[in-house]
This record gives sequence, C-alpha cells and structure tokens, in this order.
Amino acid sequence: MRLRVLASIMLSAFLWAALSASAAAQAGTEKRMTGGSKSVTGCVVKLDSGGYAIKTDEGTYQLNADRDLNNFVGKRLQVDGTWTSSGTITTAPVGGATAAGGEPAAAPATSNAPGAGTPAFVGELNLKVTGTVVGDCAQPK
Repeated sequence: MRLRVLASIMLSAFLWAALSASAAAQAGTEKRMTGGSKSVTGCVVKLDSGGYAIKTDEGTYQLNADRDLNNFVGKRLQVDGTWTSSGTITTAPVGGATAAGGEPAAAPATSNAPGAGTPAFVGELNLKVTGTVVGDCAQPK
C-alpha cells in the first residue's frame, strides 16, 4: 500500500541542503545543478497539536498532509524523498529592478527582498516524496 505524503520537514531539509551549499560560494552568480535523496522510517504518531509526525530514533519529523492520517497512527512508515535542482545561486539583488546605467538596483533597506550579500536561489526545484506502510509499530508496555 503506497501513501503519498508531503513532509514539510523533509522539504525544509532539502531546501536547506541546496541553499547551505551555496552559502560558501563567493559573491556574484554561480550556476548549479544538484540532487539527492533521503529516506526516513518510523512510526506515525498523532501530535498534541492535532497534526501527525513520524517518530524515529533520530528525531521526530512533522508531516504536512492534506488528508486525515488517523488510519496510519501506529503504523511503521518509510518515507523516501528525491530532489533535483537547477538554477543560479546569486548574491546580487533579486527582483529585476535596475538603476541608472542598467546596473541592478539595491533593495530598499525596509524591503524583505534578498539584497546584495544574501544568497538567493533562482531556478527549478523538483521534489518527489512517497510513503509506504512497512508494518505495525510495537505497542508500549
């Protein structure tokens, strides 16, 4: 039985991996193409907040699903994720604004837009996450 689940913590980890590698890049623009995979196996639990998570020996991964996962509480779930990204890492201002002479305009100090010195990824990110029930979890005694 296959269950498609979007795990927000996994997406964050994938994005973090893609962007953290760029933090060491020098100022300017750098084209990148990268990818990876991650697999997590654990027990589905219901959180006090009403959401769901996968509890593993390494930690707890909160699930962000658009469906009721109550039928999966107490089941052992394996979540596999793969990702690829291609695009540009830049520390130049993002937004397309130009100043006189065609140079990129600096972002206003009050703006939340990335500005010079702040790494930004512009490109494509493809993410595939699947979950498979692989058994029942041991009941606590």
